[in-house]
Parts: sequence; C-alpha cells; structure tokens
Amino acid sequence: MNDLRQITWMSSQWKRFRRLIWGATSAVWLLCSSGILLLGEEDFLVRMALLAMFALSTFAAIYLLLVARRESKKLERLAIETRARLQEEKAQKAQAGK
Repeated sequence: MNDLRQITWMSSQWKRFRRLIWGATSAVWLLCSSGILLLGEEDFLVRMALLAMFALSTFAAIYLLLVARRESKKLERLAIETRARLQEEKAQKAQAGK
C-alpha cells in the first residue's frame, strides 16, 4: 500500500512539473514576443537574441514535456500493476481464510 501511495505522489509531482513548464514557457514566450514587437529597427541584434531565446525555450519545453509525459505514463503503468498485485494478494488471503 505504501508503494501505491508513493507512486501516486510521484505522479502528481510530474503533473505539477508539467504545469510549471507550461507556465514558465508561456512567460518566456510573452516576454520574448513583446520584446520583439516593441523594439525599434535599430535593435536588430537584440531582436535576434530574443528570437533565439524564444526558439530555444520552445525546444526545451517540448523536450521537458515529452520527458514528463513519458515518466507519467510509466508511473501510471506501475500503479496499475501495483493495484493488480494488491488485489491478487487480497484475493489469496480471502481464499486462505475460507
């Protein structure tokens, strides 16, 4: 039962991490986009730096979201296996008690 609680807790942490990634990425996108739009023509290098940061943050967010999704799926499968094992043990105990 303790294993199942730990798996559930870890799964919720990965879900929080995914929300955190979305929030941070959205903030970076907003800052980069507004900086690109509000800067004048004379600030070409700054615009390119903001564009590069926009692209890099997008790729980093995609990678982190894929990793978080993979780990969440792995934990879901582990939770299903643990629940099945616990039900099987419970059934065996019930048969042994008869």
